[in-house]
Amino acid sequence: MLKNNNFFYQIVLSFFFIFLFFTYVPDLLLFIFNEENTLADFQWSPAKLVWEGVNHYQYMMNGNIDNKIILTQNGEYHQGLYILFYPFTLLQWEYAKILWTLINIFLLIIIPLSLCKKFGLTKEKTLFAIVCILIMISSKQNLGLGQQNLFIMLFLILPFISEKKLSYILSGISYFKYNTGYALFLLIISERKYKILILSLMPAFFGWIIYCYVTKSNYIDNIFEPLKLVLYLESTITNVYIFSIISELNLIKNSSLIALVLGISINFLFIIKISKIKDQLLKLSCLCIGILIFTPHWSSDYILLIPIFIYSLKNSDNFMSKINIAVFIYLNHLYITIILYLDKISRNSQLEIPVNFYFYFSYLNILLLLFILMLNIRVFKNRQLI
Repeated sequence: MLKNNNFFYQIVLSFFFIFLFFTYVPDLLLFIFNEENTLADFQWSPAKLVWEGVNHYQYMMNGNIDNKIILTQNGEYHQGLYILFYPFTLLQWEYAKILWTLINIFLLIIIPLSLCKKFGLTKEKTLFAIVCILIMISSKQNLGLGQQNLFIMLFLILPFISEKKLSYILSGISYFKYNTGYALFLLIISERKYKILILSLMPAFFGWIIYCYVTKSNYIDNIFEPLKLVLYLESTITNVYIFSIISELNLIKNSSLIALVLGISINFLFIIKISKIKDQLLKLSCLCIGILIFTPHWSSDYILLIPIFIYSLKNSDNFMSKINIAVFIYLNHLYITIILYLDKISRNSQLEIPVNFYFYFSYLNILLLLFILMLNIRVFKNRQLI
């Protein structure tokens, strides 16, 4: 009976992959190479400026608007990212974006595969997880827009997968994206692992040193230039998160900055609680949920929910896990589909959708994630995992 079920499973899975290849893959390729997407967020042009000896932070803040900074590649990441991206600057834009797309497709597979292997999921659940993640709209967004989410997530999860010294050092690359990596930094502090903290700071330190050397920048001034650029552009702090309601309603002066500081501070309290979780996959999952709640993110950043999805697949017999899976599918697929559909309707008709509608719609998602985070901590605390 077991052999028959296994054979039936293989037949169904084979037909599913054939269907996937002939329907999803062509659609994915069209999405990635659509002229409207063109990997707009891939940080190729700022990196190219850096390796030409130009401080791209100062370049942007001086109001330079020309073809040297293309699309939405505004360069608001840590200095180290632009040092790491040196190999891409050796390629023309058309070839660099193809290479970056291939790397991200690889990451879409290797990240869930690594987590599933480390935390003991069956081959069937591992395969199911990878396929589900590949076909998510948020995955297509990350590929099509050339975002750094998957690259940063790879290094964010390293300390949870491997306890080797090299893993701790490389995990610091996640700090290059401030609204994501800061949570790992605070987690290490809350666990009082100061040696690991020093190791994790090495990529940021050497990235900063090399950046200043290449661009002949003042070492002290350059430390604060990424933050200055973020505040100058207001491109990151205006995204939706738990305290962005303060800046949306413009309740106080410097509301965006105050909301950002408040969000990080409150998240630190949650991280202290999360640090006590014994299950490493659950700890990583809660950490990623907190990142999405307390600091600014786009909808494509919901890809950070991959760990909670895998954790829930592993514990699929638990009712809370079923809720987690439903929320993952909603945020990474259904929600983005709804937004894209509304945009299409508004463009093709006279229907005008108020701008604040999108804000409050997204804000409901943040409240949902906050509820999910608190519920997971409470439920699994009762199961003595905390």
